[in-house]
Amino acid sequence: MSCSDVVTFCFSPTRKYLAVADSTKKLFLYNFADNVCVKIADKEIPRCAACVTFTQDEQFIVLGEKSGNVYKLSIPDLTTGINRPSLDLMLGHLSMLSDIAVSHDGKLLATCDRDEKIRISRFQQPFVIEAFCLGHSCFISQLAFLPRSYLLVSAGGDGYLRLWQSETGTELSCIQLTLDGETKTVEDEENSLSVVDPVIIHRLFIAETDICVCSSSSHPVAFVVRIHTGQSKLDHWSTPSRIQTPGNRPLLDSALCTVDSGKDYSRVIFIGLTSESTPHLVFWSLSSSTHSPDLFDWKELQVVDPIPESLLKLPDPIPRLELLRSLAKREADRSMIETYEENKRIRHQNVSDRRLRHQQKRQAKKHQKQSVSPGHCALGVTSDIV
Repeated sequence: MSCSDVVTFCFSPTRKYLAVADSTKKLFLYNFADNVCVKIADKEIPRCAACVTFTQDEQFIVLGEKSGNVYKLSIPDLTTGINRPSLDLMLGHLSMLSDIAVSHDGKLLATCDRDEKIRISRFQQPFVIEAFCLGHSCFISQLAFLPRSYLLVSAGGDGYLRLWQSETGTELSCIQLTLDGETKTVEDEENSLSVVDPVIIHRLFIAETDICVCSSSSHPVAFVVRIHTGQSKLDHWSTPSRIQTPGNRPLLDSALCTVDSGKDYSRVIFIGLTSESTPHLVFWSLSSSTHSPDLFDWKELQVVDPIPESLLKLPDPIPRLELLRSLAKREADRSMIETYEENKRIRHQNVSDRRLRHQQKRQAKKHQKQSVSPGHCALGVTSDIV
């Protein structure tokens, strides 16, 4: 399987497994033993995958299709090969599915789609819907549960990070990400501001220290913000820190890893894939001190430039970016609806006018017939007498 075939992938929580879905409608499971990647199983799936994740106990793979269906697959059944494992259909969306997330204890399953909707279901009983999280004004691209919590962070095409109490579907707060560094914290819809050119969030990561890092597919920028929570209630967001990406171009993709750097400060490594003339990787170190935990320092560590073609061949088009483009609802879609509604009114008016004209013609003919009938009758009687 070449790199150009990969549609989506995910590592398990302990990094023991790697699940990869490709464009040929297959799911591959790899095992990392002794730092060696070995394929241990593969499975055909009904349709092309859009997202994949693991449960925290690494017992199930949860797979989402673009068509809206969500399946789960038992890892023990898949690896032992004693019984032919089957995909268990969990739930379905009526719109294109974009991401899925499982809570830390495996009790809740969050799914989102193109129609600005987040569905919270029970993992063991997915037909039971706990809540809907409604508030985004554009498609939702990424979901992530906070560590050891039912709090859920979502992002998408409207330029906002939103925090939800997933059990009730309550939006606790949201923050707007802008290119010029100005942010607007919104507590309710009445105070919300319309975004002319929103920052489309491509990737969203949550570190163990409640650090939220995200990259954009529409602007050459990446953000980091700390989420302060207590007793399942949002205290406040820190002021987002941002970095402009090399070449003034959006990142093609990104990743995040944490590093234990001692007791004085926490450190996060952010990796971005960018391409000017040739693809290359850029590494940033995100650090904050214990005295000022909300202030992050972006330090560029290393640039791998260029990446050998033997290791990476960028597909054209890139599947992830193509998915984001398909999620976006263009203005042309709305204009076509408005044109249809306008033409519908015109057609109805034309039909009404035509019906009225026909009624007037029938009434005129009837009146004319009634006006000449006595003369004909008299003439007929006279002729008979003669």
